[in-house]
Amino acid sequence: MNKQKRKYDLKDESGRRNAFEFIIENFRMPYTSNKDVVYDQLQKKISSRRQKIIGLYTSISVAASICIFFALSFFLNNSIKEYHTLSGEIMEIYLPDSSLVTLNENSSLSFDTKSWKDKRYLKLDGIGFFEVAKGEKFTVLTHEANVQVLGTSFEVIGTIDELRVSCYTGKVAVNSFLNNDQNILIPGDLSKRIDSQLQRFKFDHSATPEWSHLQFNFKNHSLDHVFKVIGKHYDLEIKHPELKNQYFTGKIKDKELNTVLQIICLSTGLDFHFENKILIIN
Repeated sequence: MNKQKRKYDLKDESGRRNAFEFIIENFRMPYTSNKDVVYDQLQKKISSRRQKIIGLYTSISVAASICIFFALSFFLNNSIKEYHTLSGEIMEIYLPDSSLVTLNENSSLSFDTKSWKDKRYLKLDGIGFFEVAKGEKFTVLTHEANVQVLGTSFEVIGTIDELRVSCYTGKVAVNSFLNNDQNILIPGDLSKRIDSQLQRFKFDHSATPEWSHLQFNFKNHSLDHVFKVIGKHYDLEIKHPELKNQYFTGKIKDKELNTVLQIICLSTGLDFHFENKILIIN
């Protein structure tokens, strides 16, 4: 006997009810309560299952959003260039516009390469000497002020404890975050924070700071630390015995690695040689 095929729209309440009635009548499914009670219980289970599925999709969506957020953060953070110097280390940094920053020891500098063409912004914590290529406004942000120029050379000491800006060439604007003070500096002017106020002084600007011409400026540093700085500066693996009780003091201008090593080793009674691109100190 051919049974007539029936179609029910399960998206519609009446369609679901008719399908339920058909199952009860034709398949004699057992139930202990009346049909209305069974149907209501079935509806609740379906609704609960649907909520779980929706909750699962919601969780997946949230997780996906979080993944996308962190992925975007990773790529955005990848555009930030950061530089750090150790005690005794001095670093030259060429910026995308060919400006030159000489970063003194125990200092850090960072900037965003993506936005550099639109705004030349840098963050400085420590001491830096800037030789700025001509172009759009160039801004150095410190803990207490921003320093703005167009094309000039100047020194900034911007730490948590001190703010001092010295203008060597061109013109520099120093804008304090503390009280909206502003100093406009010309060559030979120095702006310094004293008791929360920017004050202006004169200084001899005929020669740039001595430290800016050095590669290293060690002041009674242990040789352990000295070789740690050398390894970082030249991206070099160095093996040496424990030297924390031996010390070195010296200002080194030369950039050539062999010359630097000769200066340090000859004055401390050490020898050095290379094995498979590893520097061995003994």
